[in-house]
Amino acid sequence: MSIEPQDIQQKQFSNKMRGYNPVEVDEFLDEVAFEQRRLHDEIDTLRSQLNEAKSRIDYFDEMKESLNKSIMVAQDAADKVKISSKREAEFTSKEAQKEAKSVIDAAHKKAHSYIGEAAGKAQKVVIATDDLKKQARSFRQKFEVLLESQLQMIKGRDWDNLLSSDELLTIGEIKEAMRNSGTLDNFQDESVHSEEVVEVTPDTPAVEPEVQDDQQTVVVFPEDYNNENGNPTSEGFHVKPKE
Repeated sequence: MSIEPQDIQQKQFSNKMRGYNPVEVDEFLDEVAFEQRRLHDEIDTLRSQLNEAKSRIDYFDEMKESLNKSIMVAQDAADKVKISSKREAEFTSKEAQKEAKSVIDAAHKKAHSYIGEAAGKAQKVVIATDDLKKQARSFRQKFEVLLESQLQMIKGRDWDNLLSSDELLTIGEIKEAMRNSGTLDNFQDESVHSEEVVEVTPDTPAVEPEVQDDQQTVVVFPEDYNNENGNPTSEGFHVKPKE
């Protein structure tokens, strides 16, 4: 049952014998009504404050919910960006590794190719050098034999007999002396030239011993070498008479 302050003030009591003092009762009722009114006003004020507080709480709750949603959205966006960045970084790293591996493989392949080519060229140079050394040794041996043969020929007794004579020597006599010395097996008349000496090729050594007297000069050119008997062939000698 709700009691208002005016209800207290307007309350009427019946009179009985030996009852309460009406004046005291009215004063007390006035005090109760006043206190009731004060409490009622205070309650209204508190209710108003409570409603205002509730409104603010609702506002902050809405703001909190909005902020939470914003935070969640931002967190979700950050997670997505993080995942996307991680994927992109992994992809970029893989592509960079692939490209680096491709470049390294190409460099290794090219280096191996250059090394193989250089090794092949070096091997060819070594082989060519060995061949040249073999040819040089063979040429040296042949040349030594040829020089020894020529030296034996010009130091032979037949040449001494011919050169000790004061008579003029003919081509036939020189040829006969060369045959008798055993240096030449054959001496063809075509190899005797009266006006010029045939030049030897760069691949064939030439030995030019000169025998001088008052009448002529004999020049010997070895152009070929017989590997079987160690003697130069007759085609390798030409005689130019001294004018």
